[in-house]
Amino acid sequence: MDKIKWILFGGIYSEHYEEYSDGGPLCLQDIEMSFRVTIAIISTILNIIIVYSTYNTVMKSKEMHFQQGRSPSKFERLIGLICLLTFLIQTCYKLYTGRGMFMNNPCHIVILMQGFVLLTKKSKLSTFVFICSLRWLYGVFLALRYPVLCGLNLPFEVELYWIEHILGALIGPLTLTLSGRFILFDSNSFIAHQLIGWSSHIFYQRLYMLPLSILTWANLNYTLCRPDTDPFIPYIGNWYYILSEFYLNIISISAVSVIYLLTYLFRKGLKQKLD
Repeated sequence: MDKIKWILFGGIYSEHYEEYSDGGPLCLQDIEMSFRVTIAIISTILNIIIVYSTYNTVMKSKEMHFQQGRSPSKFERLIGLICLLTFLIQTCYKLYTGRGMFMNNPCHIVILMQGFVLLTKKSKLSTFVFICSLRWLYGVFLALRYPVLCGLNLPFEVELYWIEHILGALIGPLTLTLSGRFILFDSNSFIAHQLIGWSSHIFYQRLYMLPLSILTWANLNYTLCRPDTDPFIPYIGNWYYILSEFYLNIISISAVSVIYLLTYLFRKGLKQKLD
């Protein structure tokens, strides 16, 4: 049992080592537990209402009925396998260094989501995962802008960090949007897709990662204490715990817009070459 505990979070903090933003007792004490739980409950209730209000729109949207049953291309399968292989190698690194809990962070999970969609026929389930995965892209985009490289000391671990995040931010989503199995943009359902996709992230954050963080003191996606890299922290302090749901949603919309824009430009360039 002690060995299992160590590979999961033994390398995150100890009696002799603690990186504040990674987790540990100082991080746990930074915010009152009642504040965390209250925010999580309120946020969950609000997002249940959002999902209830948008679910029918999402299920009736063009995306949910477009190219249903179409199999992925060989190139999609290749990128999907690379996504899964990258996740597997990253998991080995994290377990070996006693930081396995960090594989629950959205940056890693979005690679799994993309791998699933890339390797399976288009169905309502894979379409829903696709919709959600685009709204989770904000994390990998921010990780490229504000890289967190502390604790990455093994050979090629830093290189794998960049490979994983470039794969998750650009290669994976662009492979999906250029595949022809998904609609580029539907103005009638974009808002509903954004809301339900973002709510899926909030549920993951509040109902899954927060309890894990409390149990292990690992600061999963900053559910225990503030991030060092957030430029808003000096102005809002620990109110980031609720306000981040709003300004990160704006960044999520920006990330999706970047993917849509790049997809449009690639398609336009390809069409001009063919003409």
